[in-house]
Amino acid sequence: MRITEPMDLKEFERQYRLAQHIEKREQEIIKPLDVSSNYISIKEYAGILNISRSSVYALCAGGALEGAIKAGGLWRIPVKNRSDST
Repeated sequence: MRITEPMDLKEFERQYRLAQHIEKREQEIIKPLDVSSNYISIKEYAGILNISRSSVYALCAGGALEGAIKAGGLWRIPVKNRSDST
């Protein structure tokens, strides 16, 4: 967001509280997914295939990796895809 004029303190506090609320809700949503045990990161997947992270990101964004999800702004790839590709 581009700010063209100074923000008053009341508006700043409102936006800050809103940002905190959004972050809290994201964490509540992400925790039940338990992505740590069944999914790997783009960096890990790229290392396994010896390709760039940007290539893996493009595969995820394009839907080429079945089951890849975006949790908390980060892509996660199911472990089953790891063994399929190696």
